[in-house]
Amino acid sequence: MRRSELSCFKFSGSLRPSRRESGDGAADGPPAGESAAVQRAKLCPAAWVRLGAGLLLAVSSLVAQQNRVPGLVDTGRTVALKGNRNPQAIPETGQGPVPASLPMRGMTLVARQSAAQAAALEQLLEEQQDPASPNYRKWLTPQEYANRFGLSADDVESLASWLKSAGFTIDNIARSRTWITFSGTAGQVKSAFHCEIRRYQVDGEAHFANASDPAIPAAFEAVVLAIRGLDDFRLKAPKHAIRRLPSRLSPTDPQFTNNSGDHFLAPGDLATIYGVNALYTHNIDGAGQKIVVVGQTTIGLPDVEQYRSLFGLPPNDPQPILAQGSADPGKVTNDYPEAIMDVQLSGAMAPRAAILYVYSADVITSAQWAIDQNLAPVVDRKSVV
Repeated sequence: MRRSELSCFKFSGSLRPSRRESGDGAADGPPAGESAAVQRAKLCPAAWVRLGAGLLLAVSSLVAQQNRVPGLVDTGRTVALKGNRNPQAIPETGQGPVPASLPMRGMTLVARQSAAQAAALEQLLEEQQDPASPNYRKWLTPQEYANRFGLSADDVESLASWLKSAGFTIDNIARSRTWITFSGTAGQVKSAFHCEIRRYQVDGEAHFANASDPAIPAAFEAVVLAIRGLDDFRLKAPKHAIRRLPSRLSPTDPQFTNNSGDHFLAPGDLATIYGVNALYTHNIDGAGQKIVVVGQTTIGLPDVEQYRSLFGLPPNDPQPILAQGSADPGKVTNDYPEAIMDVQLSGAMAPRAAILYVYSADVITSAQWAIDQNLAPVVDRKSVV
């Protein structure tokens, strides 16, 4: 996942990182004028975050959206959403279809921007980084973003009505009008999107995924980019390489090494490395600020409390929040270390900030929902990239 896909994330507060088809009657390929950003979104999950995170951009005026869905929706004429299959789900690893009753929670219909919207968003992404621009470091509320870059209210209602008519339950409609989360069963997915959900065995793990690209009524082609959540493949937590330092002592040599030769960082080390001690001397320690950390596993508060106690940090439990419409993933062993580390270190750098840990079955869904709810001015992008 490229860091540039999250370039539209902006942060406020004292501790802030810097920017830097085919069904019947279908026609192959994306609509004419599709931007490079939209095409990247099909390949990179972080682009879903980009679509939602644009709500933090500044604009000088609000423009009502025009309807792009025709009044009559012919469900018999469909178009395939090309590129909406996980590349890990291949026939060689297939294990047969899942039961039609398999619950599928937290699926997301992602809206497609018009060519004009996409171009305007790209321009604003540059403007908010330009100190000479009137839009420099100015942010939008979700509603303001919806009025400039989202679908029209009528188009959103048309999509939601179609999903409900197919038997799905609507879990959440984004305030930014850029996505709809919904739930149902594998059988309903097959009937509505004309794609079968099958089981796969990949790297010793059992998964499910759509075996073909989903299809939607052709009337929605101009407003639907993708359907997320048709598989349970998730981003993998990064593996951090351990580098052994030379034996000679220097001011930066670690003073604690465990029996395996691993070195560890305390909160004071981070303050020195990132140069924030000067902030602490001016009583800038995160008080009054909120930080969102996103994940795809539950976390244990005792692990956070023990960490803070060990290093003399003030008591300050994070607030776990399950993203609306998502199934509780429980504790996911492979994701837990990264999630708990992100929470601990965010709280170490800003010891008096309120830490909101937003989680779901998919970290991208967590970030998408947290941004749309405008939960905090700071989002830990490290937990998404």
